[in-house]
Amino acid sequence: MTRIDPATIPVNYYATTVTQRNFTATSSTSCLSAYDFGIAKTTVSITGTLYDDANALLDNLVNGTAVGNVSSVTVNAYLADTSGKVLFKTTVNPVTGAYTFPTVDVQSTFRLGLSTASVNVGVTPPSDISLPANWVTTGDAYGVNNLGGSGNKTGTPTASVPVITGTTNVTGVNFGIERLPNSDDKTVNYTANLPGQQYALPALTGLDPEDGVLGTGKTYKITSLPSNAILFYNGSVVTLNKVISSFNASLFKIDPADGVITSTFTYAAMDAASLFDPTPATVVVNWVTILPITLLDFDGKLNGSKVDLFWITSSEINSDHFDVEHSTDGQEFKSFAQVKAKGNSSVETKYAAVDPMPVKGINYYRLKMIDKDASFEYSKIVTIKVNSEATLTTRVMPNPFTGKLDIYLTLPHSCMVAFNFIDLSGKVVYSKKVKGLKGFNWFVVNDLEKLPTAPYILNVITDEKTFTEKLIKQ
Repeated sequence: MTRIDPATIPVNYYATTVTQRNFTATSSTSCLSAYDFGIAKTTVSITGTLYDDANALLDNLVNGTAVGNVSSVTVNAYLADTSGKVLFKTTVNPVTGAYTFPTVDVQSTFRLGLSTASVNVGVTPPSDISLPANWVTTGDAYGVNNLGGSGNKTGTPTASVPVITGTTNVTGVNFGIERLPNSDDKTVNYTANLPGQQYALPALTGLDPEDGVLGTGKTYKITSLPSNAILFYNGSVVTLNKVISSFNASLFKIDPADGVITSTFTYAAMDAASLFDPTPATVVVNWVTILPITLLDFDGKLNGSKVDLFWITSSEINSDHFDVEHSTDGQEFKSFAQVKAKGNSSVETKYAAVDPMPVKGINYYRLKMIDKDASFEYSKIVTIKVNSEATLTTRVMPNPFTGKLDIYLTLPHSCMVAFNFIDLSGKVVYSKKVKGLKGFNWFVVNDLEKLPTAPYILNVITDEKTFTEKLIKQ
């Protein structure tokens, strides 16, 4: 008989075989390998959920709507040991937002973290969750039965917490993320700037992916002040970075300096997580004076990488020409085009000009309307916002492709995006439209198996630009 004494099995281990066997040895060379015994360490599970936590930790909870991927990007969960290497890796469920490590040693220390980056077991885990544009972390929870801590982790959330196992399953190791709000640009026009008068400002508004439309009663921060005017809210002077809660547009005023014809400032909307828009919006106030030419309209629009400007006069007397002026700050203007005027006219006359090289950001335009006697007046100011152009990342993956294609695209604003696959004869053989969001997008086109093996041209079409990529279907 051979046996293992159960009393000698270490704490937190258990026998994986019977602890006693009987045998008869027929010779000194009999093989006894069949009588080996085995033990293993007891295990527990670690589970948690990734949430789109719209209110962050304002309710002292990491909760909200479970989110399985972030802007179509897969999220991985990593469990690293005390040597700093990945011991286990799993994927956050794309539907429920849950993850689980089912067989983890008891009485052991780990570091648990989430990341969109993918690395293998046995290497150092990603140092950051690497969220797509406009997403941020909002809270990390230690969970239940985690000897590494309880409640919510203090400090800046990083989607990473220490976990120390006891002898009971660890649950509720949850992580929160959310999307930041966007603020709306505003323009208001007045016929004249009268000394000593305050003027009403437009209502501040925005849009948040989790909270919806932001308007009256929400919170805003004034991120820059006008250089030629004073802002007032509820009768008090507004200072730089002032946070206005329970916003009421009727209390918001501007007092321009005498003679000012345009004034600008910026603001950022705040969402339910108390986070502000990182790209503030611009408010432009124009005071339009009486023009020597009767100007019916002056406006402009972004046309690809250029700005088209156009205006209409209803009558002209002794008009000579228009200087089309541009500014990057709304204060200092320079002429970049001159358009000959009609001279004398009592009917509507249309004019146009093009700025071939607007700057990124806010562009300010006005007309200097000059008579034959050299007298002149200015039009109102038109603002055109030029965002960074949408650009494809360095790769459309994979190329060559078989049945699936990953397309990365950064958009200056939300719009529809079309994917057209064109064969060598110029025929569109596959087309698909999707909704693109402002910022980073990862589109997956996964129904391309039926395309014949051949070269193709992929056109990615937004509302402002078309991108072209040469591809090969295997």
